[in-house]
Formats: sequence, structure tokens, C-alpha cells
Amino acid sequence: MLYLPCPQCNGEIETRVAKRGPHAGTEFFGCTNFPICRFTSDKIDVIDFVKNEIFKKDLPTLDSELWNRDYLFSLNRKELKFLSSLHDLSFNSEISKDELVENLLSLKVFEFFKITENKFCFKYNINNDYFDKFSLPNPGNIEIFKKNISFKIYDDNEIVGGLFKVTKKLVTLEFEANYTIKYEKGNAILLILYPKKKLAKAIVVNPTIVNSFNHKDYNHSLSVVD
Repeated sequence: MLYLPCPQCNGEIETRVAKRGPHAGTEFFGCTNFPICRFTSDKIDVIDFVKNEIFKKDLPTLDSELWNRDYLFSLNRKELKFLSSLHDLSFNSEISKDELVENLLSLKVFEFFKITENKFCFKYNINNDYFDKFSLPNPGNIEIFKKNISFKIYDDNEIVGGLFKVTKKLVTLEFEANYTIKYEKGNAILLILYPKKKLAKAIVVNPTIVNSFNHKDYNHSLSVVD
């Protein structure tokens, strides 16, 4: 959900079509509060334009030191909602500032544990209705993440549909277009990692089912390619 706040009022920017004049029939960006607010833009890079107009402080990124509770809370609601939309986080008009901050902080949280000597589990909670990728800072304290490595993602039919990559700075996942996970917000994506084979099986589960404390109870179901 892309949220483009109007730089001049509390409305939002949407695509409109000129109805008259020399530019009749052409698209432009206008405020939803028109005619009270007459903000318009014909800029192609409207996201960068809004970012520059809205953000009074530095735009924090997941791998920067600015992604912390104090800094995020220092942003106003308009900035927080815009930042949330850039990361595909769902929200409504009633959401509180506390919830916006907590949702953004949750993007950096993942769970990692060892299943067997040659198999590991990466668990990440799904925060939006349409999930196909993430990019997280590498914490630097996970042994198999201390060198660059890539895993091909496959499903139950052993069809490859994405890539899980680790660099010194980032841990990223990106599914192919037809692998977008829909309507699983609140669940978790499990990646069962096999470093020697550079393969990872993707499974969507309820986040309370498998974790670092109880995964031994599910070891058989997680044993796919041993």
C-alpha cells in the first residue's frame, strides 16, 4: 500500500486526469482534498519528490543506526506512515503513532536456530498482506552468515521460485513475481536452510508453532532434503 502524503495539507496524492485546457487527457498528481487544496505535481519521480518534501529529518533505512525506537518516535505521523508504506506495511487511518513505530521496528526482528548439524531455520513474521521480499541488517553474530552465501528457494513441488542472499551487511529474500504470498499477514515465513546444498525450503506457518524452543517436536516435518 503506497501512501503519498500531500506536502501542503493532511490529504494524500493520487493520480488524476486533466479534464480541460491544453493538457486535457494527461495524467498528473493531485491532492485528494481538491479543490480546498490545489497541490499538483507532474513529476515522474513522485515518490522521491514526496520524500524530499515530507521528511524533515534523515530517512532511516533498516541497516542504519537511525532505525531505533527513539529516532523513529521523533518522526511525525505523516513521516511514519510514508516510511511504513515504503516497506509495504499495512495501516489504517486510526493507527496510533506507537503502533506505527512498533510495526517498523518489527521489520528488523527475525529468529534463527540450528535444527541439525547441516540444517538451520530462519523465521520472519509476515507484516503485510502481499509479501514477496525483505532486506534486513546482518547481525554479524550468526556463524553461517559471516560469509557471502546464496540459497535457491524452492517449494513443496521442488520448484525454485526465489533467492535468499547473505552479505556482510544484509540478509535479503526475494521471491519471483508469481510466488507472492497473499493474505498471510500475522503468520511467519520459515526458510529451512541447507548451506552445503545452498538450498532453502520456504514454508508459511503460524508464528507460535515452530520456534527455537520447540522445533525438535517438528524435526521430522522439517526434514525435507537431508
